[in-house]
Amino acid sequence: MDTSAPARGLESCRRTGTLRRGRRAEVAFACSLTNPLERRLAQIGQKTSRKLIDAFGFTMPPASGPESETPPSTAIVKGLITGSPRTVHRMSATVLAALTGNGQKPVQLPRLVTHFDQNHTNGQNSVNGSSTDRLIPNKIIRPAARARLKAFLSAPLCYQYKGRKHGTLKSLSDWCAKRRRNVRLHFAKTGTHVNEDADATVDAWVSGGIQFTDGRAYAYVVLVGTGNTNKPFARRLHASDIAAPLVRVLLNDLAKERSAPAQTTISRISIQ
Repeated sequence: MDTSAPARGLESCRRTGTLRRGRRAEVAFACSLTNPLERRLAQIGQKTSRKLIDAFGFTMPPASGPESETPPSTAIVKGLITGSPRTVHRMSATVLAALTGNGQKPVQLPRLVTHFDQNHTNGQNSVNGSSTDRLIPNKIIRPAARARLKAFLSAPLCYQYKGRKHGTLKSLSDWCAKRRRNVRLHFAKTGTHVNEDADATVDAWVSGGIQFTDGRAYAYVVLVGTGNTNKPFARRLHASDIAAPLVRVLLNDLAKERSAPAQTTISRISIQ
């Protein structure tokens, strides 16, 4: 249910209306429609929403007391939860693992170091991460939910209505798995972080996962911004404007990589 729906264009990304209308979940996900997403997540429950926040390693916004706490569903939809780019990256890698049949394997926070020499650290291999840094996708994403999750998270790239493409990542619609022969799976989500001024852009990001038909699979995050709420770098610029073109460059480079062995492996790519 969208309580600020337009009079026309309910199947598009139109918003800021005054009507109370139902809108399909696919449209809400594709277009990042805050109002219906927040209402639906609240119906699922605050306890479930908080479990997701904690499971993926994000932090709730600060509160002076229980009475001033932001509902977890609101914090998720409005982007009020916080986490490092590595945390966002791991979330996408976790979803990708679940959707590609690798959900039984632990997913760690991404790192730049690929080899660690224990001889210089008294045997303490901190690069491999502690058990608390590892997520088991199958424990977070139930098998029964995967088909719907795949459809919703692919919508920003793939959604169209009556031949017209919509969604926050419609500029990358040619990278939808249904439209590209060498791609088996591709999902992505945008986000724009602002401060008290809703038009002041602090950070813009795109995070997602892609699996090619030869078995190669990559989780990625592209972040553009200052990282400082007090230092916005632009006004009314969103991830679809500034991060999506970088994602296209990244995807083109990944497509040129050599084919992987038969066993699927998931790599993680960051651009910050």
